[in-house]
Amino acid sequence: MNIMTSEALSKEALSNNICTKIFLGVLITPDIRTLLNESVSWSNAKTMQAHGNASIKEIHHKDKDYIGIFLSEAPSTLEDIKIQSVGIMKELQGYCPYLSVDTLKIKLFPQIFLN
Repeated sequence: MNIMTSEALSKEALSNNICTKIFLGVLITPDIRTLLNESVSWSNAKTMQAHGNASIKEIHHKDKDYIGIFLSEAPSTLEDIKIQSVGIMKELQGYCPYLSVDTLKIKLFPQIFLN
């Protein structure tokens, strides 16, 4: 008979309730925020985001706002990340036609979620 201690049970319960996702996107600067706020298409996309149907989304991480995507659970290669970065920039350009996306820096970081 295998008896688990309360500490082992707590660790197992905690590990089953933690999910880590990798986010790929750009920092929302004041200029980008202004352009997004003026964009009717972004307003519509945020409505779709609320229903889980948007491709890029806005997130808050370490007191800053970002726009981008969570990478799929499958391991991504550097080439996959580059391709997805280009897609994010094209979509952002669609929402903000006057934004110079060439100067934006892509960010990649993990986020931990508790279920």
